[in-house]
Amino acid sequence: MFKAVPVTAALLLATLKLAGSLPIPIETGFVPHLAVPTPTLSEGQAVLEPTAVVLKQATRDEIIARANRPEHARRAAPSPTPAPDRVLANQPDPDDEFPVGPMYYSKYYQGSGFTLNDENPGSDDEFSFGIFTFSIPGTTSQQAAIESCADTTWKLPNRYFSFQIYYDSTPGGEDEDKWICKSYSQRNRDTSYFNVANAYASPVFGYSF
Repeated sequence: MFKAVPVTAALLLATLKLAGSLPIPIETGFVPHLAVPTPTLSEGQAVLEPTAVVLKQATRDEIIARANRPEHARRAAPSPTPAPDRVLANQPDPDDEFPVGPMYYSKYYQGSGFTLNDENPGSDDEFSFGIFTFSIPGTTSQQAAIESCADTTWKLPNRYFSFQIYYDSTPGGEDEDKWICKSYSQRNRDTSYFNVANAYASPVFGYSF
């Protein structure tokens, strides 16, 4: 038969000191001061495991490819000069079969986010010769782009009397940044036809004889 031995206060204190001097095992990757206490669960509840967030890291090749994009694919710096109220189209070739003088186009619309509907008074009548569309590199200044659009519009066969021009930054292609010029054979000063929503069109201008 074993005899009960009383535990003295001194023995208990010595035992606690010895336990406190022993190393505490720590699992790899575990940070004690960031440990989250285990929650108290009710019946039917479960502990949700944390979800890792994965961020996509651009590669060196991707960064170099973006830096080496062709110049014509980069947007021109915003022009500090307002678009002209009137723009002079240069005189067509003097050897033209029907030579005419220069033409002044007047600005009747300025905005962004909406372009001119092709079904407008400049194209929708029996005397219309169709719509002529061409692009200008996005690195071209605003003033130069408008002048180029006016010159081309006036030099078209049968002469065209109105045009719209806008900066197009639609994504998807190496030449995504460009000016779009659309020429119409008849006059138009009705701003209500700028009703085609285009979030990538800015700025947008309308000119007419």
